[in-house]
Amino acid sequence: MIADASATPGGHLWLALGGPSAPGGLLVSRDGATMYRELTRQDPRDPDAHRFYAVFALDESHVWACGAAGEDDVGVVWRTSDGGAFWEVLMAGDRARGLAAGATYTQVAFSDALHGYLLSAGEALLATRDGGRSWEALTIPGATPWSVFVQDRRRAWVVSHDVDARGIAQRTHLYATRDGGRTWRREPHDFAGLPTLDVAGLHVADDGTAVLCGPDGMLLHARVSEGDRAVRWRFARGAVAGDLNAVTRSPDGAVWVAGERGVLLVSRDGGASFEEVPTGTRRDLHALAFLRDAAGTTGVAVGDRGTMLRFDPRAPDAPQRSAMTWP
Repeated sequence: MIADASATPGGHLWLALGGPSAPGGLLVSRDGATMYRELTRQDPRDPDAHRFYAVFALDESHVWACGAAGEDDVGVVWRTSDGGAFWEVLMAGDRARGLAAGATYTQVAFSDALHGYLLSAGEALLATRDGGRSWEALTIPGATPWSVFVQDRRRAWVVSHDVDARGIAQRTHLYATRDGGRTWRREPHDFAGLPTLDVAGLHVADDGTAVLCGPDGMLLHARVSEGDRAVRWRFARGAVAGDLNAVTRSPDGAVWVAGERGVLLVSRDGGASFEEVPTGTRRDLHALAFLRDAAGTTGVAVGDRGTMLRFDPRAPDAPQRSAMTWP
C-alpha cells in the first residue's frame, strides 16, 4: 500500500510504502512521476521491519518519513538532508531526543528546514526547531491531538476530540497556532451542526478558504478567519458515498479530494461544489500530489496495492494513465 505522497517545488515526488501488514519503504521519482527509485525497502519477514505512514518532502534535499517498527508498532522517524543518499533513523524510546516510548507516528510536516511537527494520533504532538535532531512534546491545554495540518511557518491546525470513558469521540475541536507553535488556541467552529467528525484531510488556503474531508463522504467547506468570530462549515455539493482520505490544491487553485474505490473529486469554486473525475480504478486512493516542471503540471494519486495514477489537472475528463503498480 502507498500510504502517502509528497512533492517538492523542484518536481521530485516521494512516496511512503506501509500498512499494518505490508512491507515498508520509500520511493522517489525525479522525472515527473514516470520512473521511480526504491530506497529503504524492508523485508516483510523481518520482525523489526519499518512501515511508513507519512512522508514530507520540503525540497530536493530535506525529507522526513515516519511510521512504526516491528510487531510492537514502535514509532520511528527517518530524516535526510541530502536527497536520500544518507538517512538518520530516530527511534521512539530515545529519551535524549525527546521521543515518547511506545508511540506510533502517523504524521510529519515541516514549514522550513528547521521547524516541524510529528504526531502520534490520540497520544501526542511533538515539535522540533532543529530539523528533527531533537523533539519536544507540546502541551495544548484541553487538546488530544488526532491530526495536524501545517499551512505555513506561522499557521498550523490540530484536530482534537473529546472522548468519553469508552474512548468514543463526543465532540471535535480545531486548535490553531498563528505564531509557529508557541501558543495554541481552540477556535470556535460549527461543523455544519455535527458535534463530532473524523477529519482525514484538511486544507486551508492563504485566503482562508478551507476544505475538510473524512469517512462516509464527509466533505465540508468554510472560510477561516482570525479572531473570535465563529467559523461555520457547510456541506459541499457533489460529495459521494464512501471514505474520503485526502484533500489538496493544484497550482491553478482547484481543490482535489481522493477516496476509496478510486474516487477522485475536483472543485473549481473553492470547495463549495465538486464533480467526480473518472480514474479507471476501484482501488482505494490515499494521497494526492502535484508536480510542476517546464512541461506543466502533473497530478498523482496513489493508494492500495501500489496504485499510482497520473493525470492532467487541466483536463480532468481525459482518461487517467496508470504510471505503474507496486507490489
